[in-house]
Amino acid sequence: MSKTPITRYRAGHVILRQGESKDCLFKILSGTVALYVHYGEAEEYLMGSLTAPHFFGETTILSGQPSSYTAVAHSDVLAMSVPTDALEGYVKGDPRNALALLRELSDHFVTMNHYIADIEEAVKDSPMDGHVLKFLQDQYSTSEEVDLAGLRHEETLPPVVTAPQLAVEFDSLFLPGHKGYPDHTHPEYAKYLFDKEYTCPHCSKKFQGKHTFYADNGLVAVENPDALQYDLRIFYRDFEVEWYEVITCPHCLFSALDSFFTGMKYLHRHRYEEELLRVRESIWLDFSGERTLDFVFAQHYLALLCAPGFTDAKQITAHLWLNLCWLYRRYGDHEMADKAQAQAIEAYKNVYFQCGMDPAQEQHCCLLVAGMLYRTGDRTGAREWAARVRMNRMGKPAYAALAEALIGDVRMELAEEKAEAEAEALAAAAAARVAAEKARKEALAEAKNSRSSMFSSLLGRGKDPALGVAGDSGS
Repeated sequence: MSKTPITRYRAGHVILRQGESKDCLFKILSGTVALYVHYGEAEEYLMGSLTAPHFFGETTILSGQPSSYTAVAHSDVLAMSVPTDALEGYVKGDPRNALALLRELSDHFVTMNHYIADIEEAVKDSPMDGHVLKFLQDQYSTSEEVDLAGLRHEETLPPVVTAPQLAVEFDSLFLPGHKGYPDHTHPEYAKYLFDKEYTCPHCSKKFQGKHTFYADNGLVAVENPDALQYDLRIFYRDFEVEWYEVITCPHCLFSALDSFFTGMKYLHRHRYEEELLRVRESIWLDFSGERTLDFVFAQHYLALLCAPGFTDAKQITAHLWLNLCWLYRRYGDHEMADKAQAQAIEAYKNVYFQCGMDPAQEQHCCLLVAGMLYRTGDRTGAREWAARVRMNRMGKPAYAALAEALIGDVRMELAEEKAEAEAEALAAAAAARVAAEKARKEALAEAKNSRSSMFSSLLGRGKDPALGVAGDSGS
């Protein structure tokens, strides 16, 4: 079987060039890869960017056609190349790789559709120049003649992919049962924050936001106070990361995790835009006042609404539900925490079964599911998902050790429950024996009393109790 070598690319390195054919596809292990059309030319166009664990170059290896884009290392990138002769084994070794490849093909197709739509918008009032016509001919040439003029009209544009269903039906914005928390503020968090300028990826407007500064400012990580979570959450003394992890644009209310807000990301606007417009008409957020817990919750639910616009929608959705679970539980709303946790469990299961991940990421995902199931009381499910972590030999030993500890806790609790059940059964049996003995003694006593009464009655009437007849007084 052919090997799948891993290569490190420095930022700025061209990994795959438009028009080039390679006999392998690439899977990103770390870093960010930017995808361009006409890279380095006057008409350069940024299609979007990819991070781990996404693929690129798959159209070349599957179709045999030259690449329709240029892939450039936006940061230092670690990528695994899968040669053509190793692809079948790579897919058979883990069927999820096949699903991941299909998803990448779909996403790239949608991205190219948007690129064509942008071109159509740019040239609808002016003649198409040579390079645009050439690109359209290259990308959409078939055995039939292509009507390039028709591409100017909306009805002939490629079809729009239907937006996926949201995980929850929003009556307004929040999960049903959500309550208000207006009195919760944390002005003491200000010392861990600094102002940062953001550019909204949705409306392109600039604004000032708060960013957490982790280094050299006294932010100290502390031990997880809740050993039952097994969620790898990092706790900080006097600071909760969730309060500033989501960024919201004050102009359009587009919201996302900070890490996704600042990176180069292509947005599938059709997947969330209509819902965002609807919500904007029904809520108002105060960006000028002190941040409240209500504001933090609103940011997270807005980010859930916008998450389908990202390629990594499933991972983002899972992370946001887990944040909401932590927030609800932290402030005492255990009913809502359980609802958010149920959503997080299903979201992380979807990530595990439907998203390509490296071994450590798979362990992390399984450990999260196991820990949450353990909290719900589903020990069987917790042990099953913890076993997936332990059996992953390519992952991190630390994760395997945590899984082993969780399995040990489950085993010990089940043993204690069994011992308690056996003790209760023994106690019940002993109590039953005592009750039976008591009943027997009471029955004997009752029988004795009854017999004594009978003798007394017979003797009083002059009968021989033994013969049952009257005695002869004249003999």
